[in-house]
Amino acid sequence: MLQLKSFTPDDGTPPRFDINLDGTGTALETGVILALFLDRAAGPDDNVPASATRRGFWADAFEDGDVTGSKLWLIRREKITPDVIRDAKTFAEESLAWMLDDGVASRVQVTAERSGTFTLLITVTIDAPDGGRFQKTWRNVTFL
Repeated sequence: MLQLKSFTPDDGTPPRFDINLDGTGTALETGVILALFLDRAAGPDDNVPASATRRGFWADAFEDGDVTGSKLWLIRREKITPDVIRDAKTFAEESLAWMLDDGVASRVQVTAERSGTFTLLITVTIDAPDGGRFQKTWRNVTFL
């Protein structure tokens, strides 16, 4: 069930909204999911598969300098090699950097590792300035 939750921060800033898919998530979790699983546009130096476009999130067309999503889609069909594991970690870190820049997180930690022959694990741990913590591991994130 999709829910739109509103809340008013204690610091006097305007009300904010959070899209919550099952009623149990948080704004932090929503931000992580959008950052990781929306497709960030590939840069001119990225190795884009021959059958793909450079993709990108439509709202990045506005010239505010912000970019949304990750480049995890670039390694979707790759074999799980040390280079792909390194790229997965880098792409996830890049996509979550805004959380530090905007003060949403005080710490962002990403690990990427191989688990077995065909499984890539990405674990994200985020510490919020208010002491809250979000941690989740995704399996086969590149094969979604």
